[in-house]
Amino acid sequence: MIPFSKTLNLRKEEISNSFLGRHSSGFVDGLNNKINVIKRCCYGLLNRAHLFQRLYLDLFGYRLYGLKIKGLHCTQG
Repeated sequence: MIPFSKTLNLRKEEISNSFLGRHSSGFVDGLNNKINVIKRCCYGLLNRAHLFQRLYLDLFGYRLYGLKIKGLHCTQG
């Protein structure tokens, strides 16, 4: 409990600002989650460029064709 108290006293201003500002890292967490799902789906790809092509397609490519998707699909081709 003592380390917690020390940290709380040291970071009191930053902690109180987090409640006042109410900023969220939800977008970044969601993006990281999408990237991790794609990495799991593409396990075994030997070419790093193909991984980045897949990331780009899953994150931006469907908008080019006006398609709406709910989730990521783990189909390799």
